[in-house]
Amino acid sequence: MNRGYLRIGGRRVHVLAGGRGPALLLLQDLPLRVLDLRPLADALSDRFAVVCVDVAGCGLSEPLARPTLDAFADDVLAVADALALRAFGVYARGTAAAIGLRLRARSGARAGPVVLDDPRLVSSSDAPEWLLWTDDAFAPEPSGAHLVRLWDRVRTECQFRPAYRQTAATRVMADMPSAEALTQRTIGWLCAGPNAKETLRAVAVDGGTDAALTGADVGVLVEPTDDGAPTVAAAAIDAAVAEATRLPAVDLRHWRAPPAEDDGLVRTFVPVHGGDLHAYVSRSGPGRPVVVLHDPAGTSELVLSFGAPLAADRPVIALDLPGNGESDNTLGTDEPTSASYAAVVAQALDSLGLRDVDLIGRYSGGPVGMELAFMQPGRVRHLVQAGITVYDPDEARRLLARYTPTIAPDDHGGHLLLAWHIMKSQALYWPWFDQTRAGVVRGEPQLDPALIHRRVVDLLKCGDLYRKAYAALWTYPLAERLPKLDVPTLLCAPEWDPLYPHLGKAAAAGPQCRVATLPPRFGEWWRDIAPFLDDRAPALGATA
Repeated sequence: MNRGYLRIGGRRVHVLAGGRGPALLLLQDLPLRVLDLRPLADALSDRFAVVCVDVAGCGLSEPLARPTLDAFADDVLAVADALALRAFGVYARGTAAAIGLRLRARSGARAGPVVLDDPRLVSSSDAPEWLLWTDDAFAPEPSGAHLVRLWDRVRTECQFRPAYRQTAATRVMADMPSAEALTQRTIGWLCAGPNAKETLRAVAVDGGTDAALTGADVGVLVEPTDDGAPTVAAAAIDAAVAEATRLPAVDLRHWRAPPAEDDGLVRTFVPVHGGDLHAYVSRSGPGRPVVVLHDPAGTSELVLSFGAPLAADRPVIALDLPGNGESDNTLGTDEPTSASYAAVVAQALDSLGLRDVDLIGRYSGGPVGMELAFMQPGRVRHLVQAGITVYDPDEARRLLARYTPTIAPDDHGGHLLLAWHIMKSQALYWPWFDQTRAGVVRGEPQLDPALIHRRVVDLLKCGDLYRKAYAALWTYPLAERLPKLDVPTLLCAPEWDPLYPHLGKAAAAGPQCRVATLPPRFGEWWRDIAPFLDDRAPALGATA
């Protein structure tokens, strides 16, 4: 199964596609992510051509200007058109059932069987209560309390049907999903953000039971389990094979999304061995391409503030490293190292047809760039390490022991508040667990709840893999590797960085490197980095 974006009506729609056979369109429960359908898609791809679609405003798909049930259905139908699917079956889970049925009604003879898995259709009489239930806001709060409220909502939706009517008669007699499954649902809500409310309101206002069933008089297979719990729908879909086999066979085994239009820095997926890396890519600009890599448990979005402005003069590629953000974990269960990350970055550059690049790495991204330079001499022409870490063995052991506690999902959502506490404390103390006077971070604290929230979402996507990513940084022998580096290198950091003193240690270890102090604001770093990449004498501020 491969991931990519399709340009639909001027918007970008995220799809997961693969397999060969009769075509099936899969729609996830709203407002969750299409990635939750991946196990089902993998199970079906040996006998169907499967296309999973992030409904507009959910997952990675951009929202509609005016979300209505017809607009959602037409959007999915446009995906079928883009993939040249002349006929298809439909699978829709939960609240996406209304979209699945409306899609059938609007696609005429093209739609084959419709499989509804645990359908949750809103009747006209229930719409007012449903609308009140969807009005709950989960805007980031300084305390992280919005995460507690969201976790309670996700659990409640598994305990009562409908969730807003909590009585003995509406109790769901089923096992509570695992903490991991609940966490994935929570991440789906967090990714949708404000779009979640608009999507669910459209289903209620536009998709009451009577309206949704219009035109769906044949070919509808409803397969909820006896207890009302969500099902693994492979068996239900296989039951429709007799009708589905009349559909023409489609081969999507080697499908790849068309290249992103040259319209600035856009999201895309880059194929590597074993999966796809998510990236922001701009192909314009006459200069040498620059690759920007993030820090542990981060994503490409965290480095765009100083990477994106460079796109005015050169191509820019900001990658989510394996297992981070929206990238597949192509390293599997192996212990990641800076070298193993570098090997995957090399694969991504090969896929993009880039022979040589400049590279900017924030914290752990710098060692990844170093290892790529050692691994493939001549490929990295300039290296910028923004944020330096040089640890003695005792300090490294202390960080390994305390900096990355497990955030494995907890039945009562405690891992969400722990993640919030870690990210908020990182703005106040170094290391974050040393909450003493000695650990206070000087300078203006970065306490914007929206920024902390974004970092928490990134951390939750990474899960306990973040512990291994940090371990790769703590144990990287920077002081031993720097003297061997023959690539023009800039070591730099802002003065407010609690690790700023490490800049001097790195400079002593690598006297061939340039050393500079960056401005306090992330968005200004590019002004000092760009001259170095262009081989011009940089006006880089105070030397550390």
